[in-house]
Amino acid sequence: MNRKQVKERAARYAKFVEWSDEDHCFIGRCPGLFAGGVHGNDEARVYKELCKAVEEWIELLHKDKAPLPEVLERCRTENANIIELTLLPILRE
Repeated sequence: MNRKQVKERAARYAKFVEWSDEDHCFIGRCPGLFAGGVHGNDEARVYKELCKAVEEWIELLHKDKAPLPEVLERCRTENANIIELTLLPILRE
């Protein structure tokens, strides 16, 4: 898998960066791909590090010949707009 393919696959996964009052820092996570996340005091830096972690995780799974989790499903709204929804594995059971 080349770099472009890794970036394309990484873009499919929902990434969240939120402030944690408990930890007093921003927490970045990608629940569809891995548990845990990255943290720091700068929101933009946490997002950048999260994107890098997602790409690295995809590369590791590919090297191990492990399947990537399915995360996106498209659905149509009444006005025919396409919305991408993240499907968490626990919700599919």
